[in-house]
Order: sequence, then C-alpha cells, then structure tokens
Amino acid sequence: MLKMRVVLFLMLVCLAASNTVWLRCSESLEEQIESASDGDLLRANANCEWTVDNAISIRSRVRIRGVRAKLKSGVGLTAIFKVLEPGVIIEDFVLTGNKDSVKEAFRMSLILVFKSDVIIRRGVFYDSSQNGVAVRANQGATDIVGGLLEDLEGHGCARDVVSISTRDNGQRGTRNITVRNVRAYDSKKKGAVEVSDGAEDITVDNIYAEKCLYAIDIQDHSKGELESNNRISISNVHAYRCKYAVRSETTDIGHSDIEISNVLAQGCVRTMALKNIRNLSIHNIRSEGNKGNGHAIELVNCDNLVLRDARFGNRLGTVSAVWVKNSKNARIYSVKLKSGSLFKYGITVLATLSEDFESLMLEENDVASASTVGIRILETNAQSSLGDIVLANNIGTIRQS
Repeated sequence: MLKMRVVLFLMLVCLAASNTVWLRCSESLEEQIESASDGDLLRANANCEWTVDNAISIRSRVRIRGVRAKLKSGVGLTAIFKVLEPGVIIEDFVLTGNKDSVKEAFRMSLILVFKSDVIIRRGVFYDSSQNGVAVRANQGATDIVGGLLEDLEGHGCARDVVSISTRDNGQRGTRNITVRNVRAYDSKKKGAVEVSDGAEDITVDNIYAEKCLYAIDIQDHSKGELESNNRISISNVHAYRCKYAVRSETTDIGHSDIEISNVLAQGCVRTMALKNIRNLSIHNIRSEGNKGNGHAIELVNCDNLVLRDARFGNRLGTVSAVWVKNSKNARIYSVKLKSGSLFKYGITVLATLSEDFESLMLEENDVASASTVGIRILETNAQSSLGDIVLANNIGTIRQS
C-alpha cells in the first residue's frame, strides 16, 4: 500500500511539473504564449525582457508569471496582452508602454481583458499610451462577469491604471469586478481607477493617486440609460496633490447606489465633484490643505443623498466646503471645519429649478469657522422648494432665503 502511495505521489508531482513551462528569453514571447495549453503555468526568468510589436492573444486558460515586456517604440494601437479566454491569470509582471512615441489617436492599453473571471495582480505599468489594464467585453461577445485586479501600480500612464467599462454603449455589460490596492503616479489626464459606461456591482478599495487628475472617476459617454453605473462601492482612497480625489462625469441617465467611504484628499484642488447620481452615500471624508478654486465637495442632482462625517482642514480658496445643488432628500450630518479653515461658507444648499426637492436635513454640523456664513440655504427660483427643512444641533451662523 505504501509503495502504491509513493508511486501515486510521484505521478502527481510529474503531472504538476509538466504544466510548468519556463519561457525562453531568446524566443518569441508571442509564439510561446499562444502555443500554451489550458492549465499551463508560464514562468519567466527575472533577467528576461521582451520587446513586443504585435499583441499577444491569450486563448488558453493559463497562468503567466514574472513577464517583463515593453512595446516597441512607435508601434500604435497595440496591446502587449489581449486576454481572450476566461480564467486567465497574469501576475508578477512589469510592462512598459511607448507613450512618448505614438500619437494620441494610436494609443492603446497594455493589457486588454475581454473575458470573465480574469485575475491581473502584482504588476507595474510604465508609460502606457492609454490604460494599464482595461476590462470590457469584446465586440459581439457575452457580458464580463467576475474578475479581480489587485496590487497594481502605474507610473506616467496617459490614462488610467485600471479602466472598467462596457461594450456597445452598455449593451455588453461588465459586473462583479473587484479592484483593490492600486497606486497611480503622474497620470496627468486621468488617474488610478475609472468605472464607466454601465458597469455594475464593482468594488474599488485601497486606492492611492499622486500628481494625477483624480484617484477615481465615474463616467458615461451620453449614449443612453444602459450606460448608467450602478451599485459601486468605493473605499479607502488617498489622493495627494491631485485635482480631485473622486470625480464623476455623469449625465442624468440613472446612475444609482454608489457608496464612497474613507477618503483622504491632501493638497488637492477639490475633494469631490459628483453629479446625477441617485442614492449616493458618502462618509468619513478628510480634506487637508486643499487649494485653488471650486468647492471642496460639490454635489449636483444627487437625490437621496447622505453625507456624513466630513472634516475640512486649511484651504487656500474662498468658497464652500460642501455645496449641494438641486438634490432631493439630502441628509448632511457631522460636517466640521477646522478653526481658521478660510472657507467662506461651510455648507451651501441650493435649489434653482422649478421643482419640489421634498426635504433637507442638516444635523450636528460644526461650521462656525466659516468666514461669512456657516450654513446657507437658498431657493433662487420662485417655484423652487427644498421642502421640509430640519436643522438640529448645528454650530455656526445660518442664512436661509
């Protein structure tokens, strides 16, 4: 019996070993990966770096570990990896783009994910002409359902380190994706993570952005209600010297159920600018040393809004810490301005449309250090109404008109 067990163990070891393929530095990376079989572990020596001038199509369910590759200078509209099979894993990689050698019209992400349940982890992107990794369904394909992108870092990407989107104006969906532990540096036009065009049930956690336009962006492209992003959870965001920590470029097509928590904006121009989102929940926000024009948190047409526990330190601007416009059933709790914060207003709530905004609740806000008025409540249109207004346990002056 013992002898049989030993033989069986040795057979299993041999079988496992047969699935590990060491990639040869001197041979084409494309040919080696495209000839792999389902279940293969493709490993690269740390001393190898391949130059790629044609996208590598991954059509087998493989795990690729340790690849270092760069795009050839001047080659446009070319990814390094195109993932065309569900369940692929790419890990422990370094990929370098050619941002400075291609025109904007020819930019491309370094990894394109077209299938479900793909894992991209422990990787670094340099100088991508577009995104580090982009997830969206292939043309004419089924939805993407499931996936994990984690422990990723991008330096100097022209767009985002991670982009989650859909296909055909939201007709081919993307959902149940987790994005976590992403760091972005020097993405001047974009940032760490973008969620767009109808993505649903997306979790984004532990994001850092430095010298970027934003840490996280939510957007659509005005192509209809199928592009509405729904059930998005965003947490543990740190933006340093960015324009925004969290931003949305969203039209009024039904974006809903977005939760944002634990955000730190340091030395940013604005903390948040969000619009056209229903059932928006924001809590535990810290804004330190913000500078420039614009309100620190600006929320427009966000019905059923809850903003809770926002703290604002010193600011070089002169406007509102919190500015809420044309939003039904807004609830604002526990906003606090640091002494000497230099905000002109603590909280401004504004109704400009001929509409009943149903209700407004402001409770336990400490905005006494605002230089002009702590809380402003404005109905600027004769037919505007903020509905039932509840003010309780606020510290600071209040002006209502």
